[in-house]
Amino acid sequence: MVGSRHGPQKGESLLEHRAVAYVGDTPPDIAAAHLADAIALAVPSGPFTAGELRAAGADIILESLLEFPAWFETSLGQIVEQPD
Repeated sequence: MVGSRHGPQKGESLLEHRAVAYVGDTPPDIAAAHLADAIALAVPSGPFTAGELRAAGADIILESLLEFPAWFETSLGQIVEQPD
């Protein structure tokens, strides 16, 4: 992902890359995911609590990034279209 972009600009990058999900740890990360119509996953690894991230609109709260592979396999892996 484009690391120098934040907030709405990150949402534009997510759109450009056709992201279907985005993991972040701040409310602007969640807003960026929603701007791109992507699933907003949040990990309370920064200054924001799970409750604050949920209040900001996170679709999914992961307690740790270690939970992401299992979530991907059981959730996103089933809905992402496979290339032809």
